[in-house]
Amino acid sequence: MSSKPAWTETLPGVPEEAASICRSLLQQRTLAGIAACLEADKTVWLQGDWAWFVHRDDVWQQIAGVDDFRVFVDALHYKYPHKAIKELGGQAFFTGDPLHADGCLIVRGQVDHFVAMCAAEVFGRSILSRHADHLQKITEAVIRLADLAASETQLDVFLPQVHEVIGTLIDAENFFVALYDPVRQTLRYPYFVDTLDEDLPDPNEDLPFTPDEITLTGWVIRNAEPLLIDREGILYRQRTGSLGGEGPVAESWIGAPLRAASGEVIGMIAVQTYRPGYRYDADDQRLFLLTAQHVGLALERFLRKAWLETEVSRRTEELQQLNTLLVSEVQERERGEALQHALFQIAELSSRQIDMADFYGQIHAIISTLVYAKNCFIALHDEDTDIVSFPYFVDSLEDTPAPRKAQRGLTEYVIRQRRPVLVNRKSASDLAVAGEIDARFLNRDDNFTWWLGAPLFESDNVCGVIVIQIYEGEVEFGDTEVALMTFVSHHIGTALARKRGTDRLHSAYLELEKRVAERTQDLDSANSRLQYENRHDALTGIANRNYFMHELDAAWRGYGVSEEPFAVIFADMDRFKHINDTFGHIEGDALLIEATRRIESCLRENDLLARLGGDEFAILLPGVGDAAAAQVISQRILDAFDHPIVLARQSIFASCSLGIVMAEPQLHQTPQDLLRDADAAMYMAKARGRDGYVLFTGDLREQAGDLLEQETRFRNALKEQDAIVPFLQPIVDCKKGEVVAFEALMRWRGRDGSWTLPAQLLAVAENTRLITRLDYYMLDWLCRWLATMPETWPPIHLNWSGLSLVQPNCAQTILDRMRSFGIRPERLQIEVTEGALVADPVQANHTMQALQTAGVKVVLDDFGTGYASLSYLHHYQFDAIKIDKSFMLSLDSDPKSAAIVRCVIQLAQAMNLEVVAEGVETITTADQLRAMGATKLQGFLFARPIPIGDIDLGKLALDIRGTCAQTWALDLVEVR
Repeated sequence: MSSKPAWTETLPGVPEEAASICRSLLQQRTLAGIAACLEADKTVWLQGDWAWFVHRDDVWQQIAGVDDFRVFVDALHYKYPHKAIKELGGQAFFTGDPLHADGCLIVRGQVDHFVAMCAAEVFGRSILSRHADHLQKITEAVIRLADLAASETQLDVFLPQVHEVIGTLIDAENFFVALYDPVRQTLRYPYFVDTLDEDLPDPNEDLPFTPDEITLTGWVIRNAEPLLIDREGILYRQRTGSLGGEGPVAESWIGAPLRAASGEVIGMIAVQTYRPGYRYDADDQRLFLLTAQHVGLALERFLRKAWLETEVSRRTEELQQLNTLLVSEVQERERGEALQHALFQIAELSSRQIDMADFYGQIHAIISTLVYAKNCFIALHDEDTDIVSFPYFVDSLEDTPAPRKAQRGLTEYVIRQRRPVLVNRKSASDLAVAGEIDARFLNRDDNFTWWLGAPLFESDNVCGVIVIQIYEGEVEFGDTEVALMTFVSHHIGTALARKRGTDRLHSAYLELEKRVAERTQDLDSANSRLQYENRHDALTGIANRNYFMHELDAAWRGYGVSEEPFAVIFADMDRFKHINDTFGHIEGDALLIEATRRIESCLRENDLLARLGGDEFAILLPGVGDAAAAQVISQRILDAFDHPIVLARQSIFASCSLGIVMAEPQLHQTPQDLLRDADAAMYMAKARGRDGYVLFTGDLREQAGDLLEQETRFRNALKEQDAIVPFLQPIVDCKKGEVVAFEALMRWRGRDGSWTLPAQLLAVAENTRLITRLDYYMLDWLCRWLATMPETWPPIHLNWSGLSLVQPNCAQTILDRMRSFGIRPERLQIEVTEGALVADPVQANHTMQALQTAGVKVVLDDFGTGYASLSYLHHYQFDAIKIDKSFMLSLDSDPKSAAIVRCVIQLAQAMNLEVVAEGVETITTADQLRAMGATKLQGFLFARPIPIGDIDLGKLALDIRGTCAQTWALDLVEVR
């Protein structure tokens, strides 16, 4: 629209009343104001009724005026709507693009055309203004969601703010988020706001859940698709049993899956309204889907963080348990050392010639270092005389008893039982009641509180008892003291027979010492091994991520203090997943080990190489402040992979992509920033073709951001039906003048409505690593469309990427999808380039053979531009070849090009292959190709690529036949 409409100025011949209405209309800013203005002065400009329609989502909708004008809705969809509306008694005034109008004012009756055109223009301007305001809100919401995802660290703070943002776009008074764990089959609602539902779930509770549950939430998660449903739809599903009936019924409900970066569904979000009569529309659903994409990626980061925290807690707990075990073992070792020392002293006593009284006294002293033994005595029993004597007796209350005939005391009880006995007053009374001991030994005023006796053995006979007892109530005996006394008593018994047992005691001591030393050594080795494993990669033996980050942090701190420069290189193996899937994980590990060896051979002595995980490596280069020096090292690493690696008895070539970053305070704030930027540079190296390195700069960070935005837009396009659309270009039999096939060329519709050409589209798909998804997107698109076309429709050539071609299940997937749409194999032909056969020739050949066996023809595209064109014709079976259009451009001016094309045609004819020459733009080129024997031609001479929805096969066939008839009339007559 022009900035200054004509009716704002005084115009000759325009009545003042009409001009006054136009000036009033131009002052309005809302639809209601415009409608009111038209109704107020209706008698001046219209003898009848009016209505305003808008074009939204390919549908015309009435938004103002009288209701009975809805009869014109169908007429607006006609190819010539003016005529259809006129036949219904109306007049139409359109606004916007003449070919794609966005609004229409329809009047019925006598009308002032000038006022009607003014009203239509003002209506159109109001619609554009509302659309611009709407887009502004969407942009602000997306920016705010991105800021929240990048800055917020707490989930319980992030989700309310997400709710607030969504509320600026659509009615989101009732909103909830559900997180799905497919492994544990649980669902958790960390955020749930509902104005009617009082039974809200606990945000921290994991609820049992399976995707086949008959709930709206289950439907969204199970189908991984959004759902827009109104009250009638909900009630219908409840009546038919496909939906549960719990909770209040919403007037309108939108749910959208939450996806991780990998595409996996990790949950869903939903909004609902209870306002009577209110309905969400397709615009609301699109806005909500856009929000869900950003929320899904942000929630993945929160879940990953929670998982890492759990892993850290688990590992910390394991380390704590190990530390507790180590402390326990140290204590046990100290106890063992104490026992060892006591044993040594006893053994030493048994080998010395000392008085027995002195021997007993020193035994008592040794026992006192191990247990409370203030009161201790030793009793000896002579089996021949049955006399019990007390050669050693130290007691705070009693004197040394005289030798006595064996009685039923506690000492004799131990001798009879041949085992240690621990009693207190109560258990001793129980023994007396049982008749095991004489009760008179318990009726003295100086009776014990605890009594512990252990038998002394000489050979297999009990020769005595050693006893410790307590009269004070503060000290107690238990299992530890029993075990200790048992141990000591055996050695005392042995000491009593030292004449015969000196050697045996000495050997036992040496053996015990050896075992304790071995245990100590084992503990030290285990501790050292644990520390090593905590800092090194188990597979390659080099530093792991923890060690690398520790050293990187130290280097960063050193740089801040002494400005000691350093650089970081991030390395990632190219096509590692493909190699791993092809040869197996064992060979994949062997490749990582060999890669580690080769990278290490290129580094200096003080450089640090670490494996961060999978096929990712990082290199710390201390003292490197010159980017050129880091590039020299990077080039050495790339050169090291020029030699083949043997895996599973096969020689393969592996490569890696490197990202270099120099420590610069103006670009980095933390050590993690360095690793992030090195990673970004590495991915840029992969995007440029792999097997290279890229030095990180400030511009590269901006490029990485552009690539991320481009990837987001491209992913969104793959989810829509009309963003990426096939254009078809005919392949013509110039002898018959017939269309024998079409080649599908994809176009991407930009934000401004322009189309991205195939070469640019493929570059975007390869840079974002979405080329395989694009292949199957186009396959589904064409199969879906072919299913609606007659069986006589010519076959379509579909370009197929090399990355998809070498997938192990490629052929089966293509055939399954064709069968699912009911497409016969003959209706689709797969075009592959020579470059597609380089990465994995064996798998590529297997895929092509499987397709051909099923009836799908395989065409070699761009023949003559690849690596070894003739060898491909020899080693692989193709149904046809397409000569690259680069030869066509110089066919009539370059004899070499003509000679090459002639040879290719003759070779193909000799091998019984069809030949298609693409890029034919002039009659001269076509004449030469016909003379050489090529009859299948493709190019602008016959037709440019046509949007698939605009193709009229009958008209196109007539046009092409006419072109051929004008050029080669004689041949066509012969065909007839």
